[in-house]
Amino acid sequence: METKGLFYFAHPYTCKDKNGIYVQEGETANFLLCNLRASELVIRGYNVYSPISHTHPIHISSPLLLSRREHKLWYVLDNEVIARTNWSGIILAPNWETSTGCVNERKQFEERRLPILLYENLIQEPILLERNECIQENVHPEEISGITVNKYQEHYNSKNNLASMPKEYIGRFFNGGCTDPCDMLQGPCTCGASHHQEEWPADIQLEVFGNISGKKTICKRKMINK
Repeated sequence: METKGLFYFAHPYTCKDKNGIYVQEGETANFLLCNLRASELVIRGYNVYSPISHTHPIHISSPLLLSRREHKLWYVLDNEVIARTNWSGIILAPNWETSTGCVNERKQFEERRLPILLYENLIQEPILLERNECIQENVHPEEISGITVNKYQEHYNSKNNLASMPKEYIGRFFNGGCTDPCDMLQGPCTCGASHHQEEWPADIQLEVFGNISGKKTICKRKMINK
């Protein structure tokens, strides 16, 4: 598969509650979401270095790092990697502008006059995997992407049962004390929760899933006006 260069993938990670306390569950959700998004870039030909995918497993494996709520150490490591590597450019994940780390990383690439790309634009590109490169027989490349023929399922991945928040709704749903807006409708979210289809307004369920869930839930999300 032809590749498009080596790119640094800047993705939000830190999550704090309204009192400024780090929310570990939210950071784990960001880690999982980052991995999913990185994989979508890889199958489109982008060689990406995803720092969160590397540092989060180390962070949560150390009682000392967890007890200290260590974050500055990872900023130092990320900056060192950026400075010492011959990059093709940087790819910014959704909501990068809300992350101090992402903003600083973007600035470094801007100062080096390297390309700055947006994840939302890149995932519109076709998948580059050849049919004979698929692991399972009779699996089509377009099925790997999770994009099905159902027009309602542009944001819903039927393979892993994850559903992302449509861009027009980002910033209109929040959960508990986390200040980060919800960016997933089903699966681990940056807010620290793991969402399910039935939590959301009926019109959004129809738009994303193509149906309205019959399951009952005590948690119904309400949209806020921007």
